[in-house]
Amino acid sequence: MCSRSLIEWGWLPQSLQIGPSGRCIAPWLPVTPGISGSVHFMAGVQGAEKLRAVNTDPGAPILRVAGIPLICDLYRAAEAYGY
Repeated sequence: MCSRSLIEWGWLPQSLQIGPSGRCIAPWLPVTPGISGSVHFMAGVQGAEKLRAVNTDPGAPILRVAGIPLICDLYRAAEAYGY
């Protein structure tokens, strides 16, 4: 599953897009690194139980709804946890 940006960049097919123009999902634990939280994306994950977000922008809308919002660089966070 992915955001519209990845589709527009040609990295993944539209069949994997999350949101009203793609799919709506209800995973138990979606982890959303680098997702800003557009209205369309948020509509696609509204059934998620435990949303986790990683974003460098403290004003990203997804951080306001995430159960655990991490305001940091994804790669630094991964390094801190030994990945």
